[in-house]
Amino acid sequence: MNTADNSLKSWAPVTDRGTFDEVWFVQEYGGIVYVNGYFTKPLGLNLQTRDDFAAIDQSGNVIGWTPATTDPYDVLDFVIHDGVLYISGRLRGAQNKSVAAYDLKNSGAPLALGQSFEGSRPHSLVVHNSGVYVADGSDLFRLEADGSGVKVHSYSSLIGALGVSSGGLFVASNDLRGPQRNGMAIVNFDKSQASDWVPSIPMGYEFFDVYTAKRAGDYLYVSGRGENALGNIVGKLFVANIKTGTHQMLEVDGKIEILEALNETVYAGGDFVSVNGNARSGLAAFTSGQLTNWQPVVDGEVSFISHHQGVLYVGGDFATVDGSPRQGLAGFTALTGALLAWSPFAAYDYGYFGRTMVAGDKIYIMYEAEKDGNYEEGLLTVQTGSMQVGTWTPPENFDSYEWFARDGRIYFWDADTGMAVGADIQTGQPISISWELPEDGLVMKADGVFWKQDSDLVLMDEVTGKARVVFREVASPTPLE
Repeated sequence: MNTADNSLKSWAPVTDRGTFDEVWFVQEYGGIVYVNGYFTKPLGLNLQTRDDFAAIDQSGNVIGWTPATTDPYDVLDFVIHDGVLYISGRLRGAQNKSVAAYDLKNSGAPLALGQSFEGSRPHSLVVHNSGVYVADGSDLFRLEADGSGVKVHSYSSLIGALGVSSGGLFVASNDLRGPQRNGMAIVNFDKSQASDWVPSIPMGYEFFDVYTAKRAGDYLYVSGRGENALGNIVGKLFVANIKTGTHQMLEVDGKIEILEALNETVYAGGDFVSVNGNARSGLAAFTSGQLTNWQPVVDGEVSFISHHQGVLYVGGDFATVDGSPRQGLAGFTALTGALLAWSPFAAYDYGYFGRTMVAGDKIYIMYEAEKDGNYEEGLLTVQTGSMQVGTWTPPENFDSYEWFARDGRIYFWDADTGMAVGADIQTGQPISISWELPEDGLVMKADGVFWKQDSDLVLMDEVTGKARVVFREVASPTPLE
């Protein structure tokens, strides 16, 4: 049939009704049409007898070539890729029990590929990055040039089909949950993929709550709280090498609420006085999984740690750092960890600094402060390089406690309408966003805009408003944050 106007072409290898009892697969290459089916009468204009396979030219004549595979029990896939015809199923051939391949560029000569592979019911075959993959039950195999098959992955249920698109190999199934991840997974947000690393730690008694997580180099750090060996609820920090699988569980006398990664080092902040028995007051650092000697003393709670242009900015609800007045905001040299003399709120009676984001050449920090009995709140800006402090005038009805900034845009709740909106961070001009999911489920977190309802947590694309990655709680003794 001509696809342009849906008119029939003159090609007509069927000369009598009932010639084809059934046709299952049709493929074309080099002007020859290759057919798999069940033929009850001679076919083609030259009336040739064929059992299961036929090759027919553009004139409608059956040519002499037939595959070496004869009398198959089931042909479950029949596909031509780059001049090679692949047949898979229960073929019952002496050499090709499950897969047969023929080089149509070389007169249809049989290839060794798949000759020694035997599956139970190989039903879907694709070619991806020069590799030939076949689905067999719940197993994915790659066929080797020597004729063997190598198992690539076993899934938790039967594979429905394989496909290739945009350089990716796609696997379809009713259930692809794969290995149990015990409440933890490393996810690449850009590619919407979970890593193959599976934590060995049980996320039951070990963690009742997960506060935050960060990866630096080969090490993953996860803070939270859970039971210790005595059954007491304590703060915890899980440190794992994701390449070797080795891990350790550290007890924290308090709560680590923030982790900030810089190269191989992770900085921890919160409300704690010791980490695994080592004195640390509100701030600590780990390099390659080991606690470092960096131990400034903060007399309160640390709410954020943000690195930018060689400076480690620390904010929270505290009055001094190492005995020096800082009123909730301090800076450290990232290279040495030395406390900087910078203290922009030294003249204030009180200062609290919460959420923060780096956007362009400024750091934006939510703050509350009091000076001479006068209370003020809003967003503070810190100019990188000069560390000059200023204020940012937010759009009207801006909720300073729930917002997210990236790529010159800021997303926040409109306190009047209760709607999630966006604005240009430089001009304050509103940006229209059509959210794919209901707005009453949106939450603004430090890592992005999420949608949360029941057991679903969805990372949203804040530019398009579309859902990007879905996290679903499958089984957990208590809800995971």
